[in-house]
Amino acid sequence: KGVLQGEQSIVLTGALPISGELVGRTRVEGLFAKGREKGAVLVSSRTIEDARTGDVLAVVRQSTMLRGDGGFGGDSEGAPAPHPVP
Repeated sequence: KGVLQGEQSIVLTGALPISGELVGRTRVEGLFAKGREKGAVLVSSRTIEDARTGDVLAVVRQSTMLRGDGGFGGDSEGAPAPHPVP
């Protein structure tokens, strides 16, 4: 109810194999408070690797708005800036 997907990007680091097994590893890169009752922003990334070789095939980054979860005293420095409206 209080979670909203912000932005998402994917970077492909090479050709994707037509078969095989992949491993995804998710990591929290930052949690930024926007203020009491203003929410917070969670920035995470997922690395997609070839299970056999360990080669990184793609990196997916995303920001998630955590509505109503701000005000916990976290740092707002370093939070991703919104993209300008075209």
